[in-house]
Amino acid sequence: MTTVPHTLLPRPFTCNDIHVGTRLYAVLVQYAATYPGKSIFYGDLLDRARTMFPEDQAVGRAVPVGIGMKLLFVEAFCRENGYPNLACLAVNKGKERPGGGFTGDWLQQMREVPAFDWSAAQPVLDAYVTRSIKAATPLGKPAKQVMDSG
Repeated sequence: MTTVPHTLLPRPFTCNDIHVGTRLYAVLVQYAATYPGKSIFYGDLLDRARTMFPEDQAVGRAVPVGIGMKLLFVEAFCRENGYPNLACLAVNKGKERPGGGFTGDWLQQMREVPAFDWSAAQPVLDAYVTRSIKAATPLGKPAKQVMDSG
């Protein structure tokens, strides 16, 4: 398995990046199992997230042009845990490739994602989310309040 190259973040993750990124992770895991080796356009990924999480207002407000940091959150989680880059499935509709921030061998990563057993990754993601929220939450403001304001 190739390792996910380190991508420099344009800014720290926000609680919204973490929250929506976690939802996109769930959609991408399901998509990889259902359509192995196939990519998904950013807009279609968000549509699937809205269908999977219909009550989630932050997901409802998400737009393709703002999806980059959410996918970088997924990529950072994968990199930190030695998993294939699940975010590689999401691509720009015009280019049919990942956005400019993507690094690494895209086709190789596309093969690795569906071959990986994602079933044990959820508790690892949950712990990563908890750590990430603590790092992103402004002092004095409860994380739940930050997440709810999304």
